[in-house]
Amino acid sequence: MTKAVFPGSFDPITLGHLHLIERAARLYEEVIIVIAVNSSKHALFTIEERRALIEENIRSAANVRVDVAEGLLVEKVKELQATVMLRGVRDLQDFAYEKQIAWANHELDPSIETICMFAAEGYGALSSSIIREFASYGKDVSRYVPANVAKAIAEKYADKRKEKSSVSISNENTAAVKEMGNTMFDWLRENHIPFSRKDLITEALTHSSYLNEHKEMVHDNERLEFMGDAVLQLWTTEKLFRLKTPLDEGKMTTLRSQLVCEAALAHYNRELGWGQYLLLGVGEERTGGRERDSLLADMFEAMLGALYLDQGMQPVSMILERVLTPAIDEPKNEVLIDYKTKLQEVVQADTRKTLQYELLNTQGPTNHPEFEMAVLLDGIVLGKGKGNSKKRAEQMAAKAAFEKMAR
Repeated sequence: MTKAVFPGSFDPITLGHLHLIERAARLYEEVIIVIAVNSSKHALFTIEERRALIEENIRSAANVRVDVAEGLLVEKVKELQATVMLRGVRDLQDFAYEKQIAWANHELDPSIETICMFAAEGYGALSSSIIREFASYGKDVSRYVPANVAKAIAEKYADKRKEKSSVSISNENTAAVKEMGNTMFDWLRENHIPFSRKDLITEALTHSSYLNEHKEMVHDNERLEFMGDAVLQLWTTEKLFRLKTPLDEGKMTTLRSQLVCEAALAHYNRELGWGQYLLLGVGEERTGGRERDSLLADMFEAMLGALYLDQGMQPVSMILERVLTPAIDEPKNEVLIDYKTKLQEVVQADTRKTLQYELLNTQGPTNHPEFEMAVLLDGIVLGKGKGNSKKRAEQMAAKAAFEKMAR
């Protein structure tokens, strides 16, 4: 009798998992779903809850059952007297990982074969962890999981939100929001930007330094920044792709990198006046964090992520049409122009030599330094520039050189 073990955390089990199990059940006389216990992961569902959710979905499959493994999977496979370990593969990254695990398991027990099953096209996009991430922000995940799992997830996060409601971040009367005076919520209302999740907006404004000093806060804005970066890239790419005068791939890539670079995002933030709403710790405030490009850029992306998770692409588009579309239509702002690239292109038109940048001077306090850089070709200074970061100073030096050469 050929037994196959299909291991995983299944937190939660997805429609993709069930599709693989259904296919495996047609290939093997018995398929054993093994829930692997991983104490290092913070699970949404307990082992017992996962087992119950899975068993409810495999009742009609006579040759499929569920078990649990707390140690090495190879030992569990031997205990179950199985000879095959099934692994689901969604993409090349999964395959590379599974290949390493298969080799390791083969070293432990050569009699156990690892069989990789490729996920069907409709189930290869999302993992359990991404589904949990979506659900944590209130997104409907019923398209990706069985009905009983979708209900259980909704109940889990409803309970978590109830717990959060007792914490000040979801209320305009919290200490965090009080500190903002004229709040970001007011700005959004005045500019007719739709929103409903005040907790997400507050999270987008929360720098890690503020979180460290206010234990009642739950998250800083780093996760929302990650989400906002993806939304920004997608919106900008589509915008550039649909320009009336089509650009080739190289020009679109260059323009996009200019439009979404750190300095540009900080510029958009300042243009909108959002910096005043950034929640900073005392130390970060004292050292000039409210004017730091990196913090303003992160906050800008986090706000896009929060608005997207709350209302979809509509509010994101309203914001980006206001600040980014003008930059696309008429990119004259020096923040958005990559003078280093422009200068290099001019130089390489006549020679294969590479430009060099050197630091000439640093002055000012540590919390607000000013750097002076020079751009050189064969030891000859072509231009000098100053800025509040070395990268900015390099751009200004390149700008000075480029404008001299363009005369």
